[in-house]
This record gives sequence, C-alpha cells and structure tokens, in this order.
Amino acid sequence: MRRLAACLALLLAGPLLLPDAAVGQGRPGQKKNKAEVATPEDYAAVKKLKEISGVVTYFNPTENTVTLRVEYNTYEPVAPKGGAQAAANRQMQTLLNQQQSLNREYQNILRIKNPVQQQQRLAV
Repeated sequence: MRRLAACLALLLAGPLLLPDAAVGQGRPGQKKNKAEVATPEDYAAVKKLKEISGVVTYFNPTENTVTLRVEYNTYEPVAPKGGAQAAANRQMQTLLNQQQSLNREYQNILRIKNPVQQQQRLAV
C-alpha cells in the first residue's frame, strides 16, 4: 500500500517538477498570432478585475511568471463597394453630428446644479 501511494505521489509531482519541458511545443505549420506587448495601463486595468479568462501559454514556478493569452474582439468598419461610398460617408457624417449633439446636450445637463432638474432633463 505504501509503495502504491509513493508511486502515485511521484507521478503527480513529476509534471510540477519539470514544467519547462512542454513549453513552446506546437503543431508543425501552425499559424502564430502576433502578441501585443502589455502597457502599464493594461496591467493596471487587469489588477482591477476580479476574474479573467484566457489560455496559459507559459508558466515558470521558479521565477513566479505566467503568460496568459486573452482574446478579445475588435470591430472595424468595412468600406462599401461601388457608388455607395458617398452615401456611406453622408450617413457616417450624420451619425457623427448626432453623437456630438447628444454629447453637448449631456454636458449641458451635467452643469445643472439642481439634481431634480438634472433628472428631469435626463428623462426627456
């Protein structure tokens, strides 16, 4: 029974003792994504999070370092094809004007000192 427990403990401790053996393994021909370098602002934002999900790409317990890959979506406008470019530009300009107008109105509401009047203006 003791031998079985000792073998089991040794098998479980093996991966913890040699974690660097599996680092950097990948499939041949696998496309590598370019990783962005984190800025101090990024680290400050991560410190405020309660939890984060991602893929651990590197772990070194002797140096107390972990590399985590976090994926996120970005949205980029797609340029319309053909003669629709002018119409799309007009629509985009209209949306920008509406956004600026709403922002100005919101800033004016925030300048109101009376909270009841502020709420009334925000409710409209």
